[in-house]
This record gives sequence, C-alpha cells and structure tokens, in this order.
Amino acid sequence: MTTSSSAPCPGEAKPAPQAGTQFVARQPILGADEKVFGYGACFAQYIEHMESGEWKTVSELAGQLHLVETDVAECYWQAMQWAREVSGGS
Repeated sequence: MTTSSSAPCPGEAKPAPQAGTQFVARQPILGADEKVFGYGACFAQYIEHMESGEWKTVSELAGQLHLVETDVAECYWQAMQWAREVSGGS
C-alpha cells in the first residue's frame, strides 16, 4: 500500500498512482455502544475466506475478530436468502 505525505488541496491535480498501488478503505463497524468494533475490510476478508472454504483461516480470523463462527454463518445464510428474495432469484 502506498501513502502520500502531502494530500493535494481540492481542485489540485493528483499524481497518477504507481503500478501495483492498492487502496484500502476503512469503513468502521460500530457496536451497540457506538464505539468502533472493527472495520469492514477485516470482515470482508473473513467472508471471502468463508466463501472459498478456507476453514482454518476462517477459524483464525474469527478468533482475531472476536466472532462466533456459527453466528456469522447464520447471518450470512440469512443475507443470502434476503438477496435471493429481493432479486427475484430462487
């Protein structure tokens, strides 16, 4: 990941990113107490490994993110069902 030491002002030209530059957005996820619980990129990584069947990695990430794997699996299943319903899929 590449960072810039001086961000341009609005309206100024931005330099083109170098080849291989990766950008990461940190979308905060808040808990019931409205404090940052984690960041979306971490959870997205967890789901990617889950969808790929990389169960050892899923288990390790669940521990790091303080998640109960069965709870996440149930929420994921519900989300997939909802997506099918709203998209008209079967």
